[in-house]
Amino acid sequence: MIEKQLLTARAVADRLGVSPPTVHQMMRRGELEWVRVGNRHKVPAAALDEYLANNTRPCAAMKEGK
Repeated sequence: MIEKQLLTARAVADRLGVSPPTVHQMMRRGELEWVRVGNRHKVPAAALDEYLANNTRPCAAMKEGK
């Protein structure tokens, strides 16, 4: 079902560990793709996966081989 593939700002915020207003700012800045469903803004699950893939950096310990 498509609805399960669309996340609310709160669900995205919970996954990222930020507040819903921060998610809305990310959407406004174009950092995170979104779609309008009625009067709501939803984030496709694939867009969140892409954001995480493009913005994940290895920690310093992994870089040093520890």
